[in-house]
Amino acid sequence: MTLLNPHVYLDAFVLLGGAAAGYAPTDRPWFALGAIAASVGWFVLLGRGSALVAGLFRRRQFRMALDLAVGAIMWRAAAALLVPG
Repeated sequence: MTLLNPHVYLDAFVLLGGAAAGYAPTDRPWFALGAIAASVGWFVLLGRGSALVAGLFRRRQFRMALDLAVGAIMWRAAAALLVPG
């Protein structure tokens, strides 16, 4: 399913490619290796972390607190887009 997500390609080619363009050609392989290592670490952390916090999500209070925190972040992001800075 992940490979059907267009954001995979957007992140991999456009965002990382644009970020790598700022480095010297000799440094780009190191940037690529760092990006790959960070990606592998992130997905391992997601897999292990989800198993570790699965018990917390059984509690309704935790799910509500998480939903409120995510909602607050989204409202803050929306307000930042509306207010010229």
